[in-house]
Amino acid sequence: MRRWPHFYLSGKEAKAWSGQVLRALSIHLILTSVLWIGVHSLEARASLSTSSAPESWDEASLRNAQGLLPEDTILLLYELRNRQSSLWLVSSESILEFELPSRESIVPVAMEYWSLLSEGYKKSQATQTKLKGVLLSKMILRPAAGHLGKAKLVIVPDAPLQIVPFADLSGLDGQPLIRDHEIVVLPSGVSPPDLQQILRQRTERSDWARPLAVLADPVFSREDPRLEKSLQDPPASVSGESASGLRRLPHTSVEAAGILSLLPRGEAFVAVGFDADRETLFNLSKARILHFATHAILEDSRKSSGIVLSTVNRGGFAQDGFVTADEIDNLDLQATELVVLSACDSARGQVTEGVDGLTRSFITAGSKWAVGSVWNVNDEATKELMIRFYSGMLKGHLSPSAALRAAQLSMLENSRWREPYFWAGFILQGGWGSISSIDKPVLTSTDLFR
Repeated sequence: MRRWPHFYLSGKEAKAWSGQVLRALSIHLILTSVLWIGVHSLEARASLSTSSAPESWDEASLRNAQGLLPEDTILLLYELRNRQSSLWLVSSESILEFELPSRESIVPVAMEYWSLLSEGYKKSQATQTKLKGVLLSKMILRPAAGHLGKAKLVIVPDAPLQIVPFADLSGLDGQPLIRDHEIVVLPSGVSPPDLQQILRQRTERSDWARPLAVLADPVFSREDPRLEKSLQDPPASVSGESASGLRRLPHTSVEAAGILSLLPRGEAFVAVGFDADRETLFNLSKARILHFATHAILEDSRKSSGIVLSTVNRGGFAQDGFVTADEIDNLDLQATELVVLSACDSARGQVTEGVDGLTRSFITAGSKWAVGSVWNVNDEATKELMIRFYSGMLKGHLSPSAALRAAQLSMLENSRWREPYFWAGFILQGGWGSISSIDKPVLTSTDLFR
């Protein structure tokens, strides 16, 4: 048994010393908690046979998913529980389970990290944001980091983790995950049959074709300078309470022009300003890539959540420009490969069985992939990211996951846009795959309408 030395202090010295001891003990407890996360979360069980599968999954389901994974792809499946959470790593060669801290330990850190990032870049908070990201990485990623190599990652987060920008989490080398990995995030709560269907799509869909359809920079107010001067007074309110007070996003027109410049004339359709309205959307069909550059609204009700298109027509009259999540569910997008929501909070949603974001609605409607954001994005930075993203796909013939990674890396390496707030908010949901050829368009822009 260890003996502590004996010493004597005066009353004043004893009081001061006791305060120092209490502060030291508090720091010790905090450090001990962090050390517990670092040590216990590194404990991994080597095979599925020594553990149970996630809820709603069984060993056969994971084995079936494993059989569909290419050699260069790893599936990360999260399950948060009250006492101890789990991360399943599924590759073509093995299935491993890693122990993680409890749901009560992880969720507050994830929410605080998201909150700090979503507030926009603030120099005064940069260090705090970085430390919070490092802590979250240790809790939910570092245990499995040594097994990732440079594989493509397909991540199935538990609902509270759907808002986490995994691209910015750090691996063993302390670098953002996006430096070594393409990342696809599947909707939380995805069932084994749905996952298997997504994995099969990779081998069934390898040839991409245009056209591309872009709806951008809608008109939200009669005060908009694009409306004739004689029609601007008095101002008209936009349709619907959830669509009121929206400001114009001026960089979205530049974004649309930049994307269109990547394609020959006639191989894309664009609706900007007054033309970016509900009627245009509901008459579109057969667009392989559908791009929205506008506002997204997220409320408690799906009927109050959606995207906002032009709410004022050329005559200056108010019109319904709100497309609800329920309406998006019912669109016919079976011919659509990719939907891009260049809008605020488009991938974030209400926590039900899974996160019910707008990207999920477009996938429900038939799109194979959807790109959206998990916080209020910066207009100009989004324009830069989107042009680089499309350049990777249309000029570089990259898959959506590879193109998004290349775009985010280019932003990360740019001194103006390197902070994660500017690039990490956009995630790719749905399937993944390669584009073997986009040189010969199957359709032209005139084929977009029924």
